[in-house]
Amino acid sequence: MNCNSTNPQDIGLSALFIKECRKFIHALNSNCSMEELTELRQRIIQIRAQQYQDDSEKTMAP
Repeated sequence: MNCNSTNPQDIGLSALFIKECRKFIHALNSNCSMEELTELRQRIIQIRAQQYQDDSEKTMAP
């Protein structure tokens, strides 16, 4: 991910990633169930995978 990017989608994914990480940390501190933690973890993984996919598409473009 390009930290200097002004692409709204990049910024949106970054903000969403941070938001979901914060939810995950809060869930850890709140002794949430493993099911809830797993759901949040999967969501974070999906967002990160989308970021990597978007980045690789940009580097492959002419």
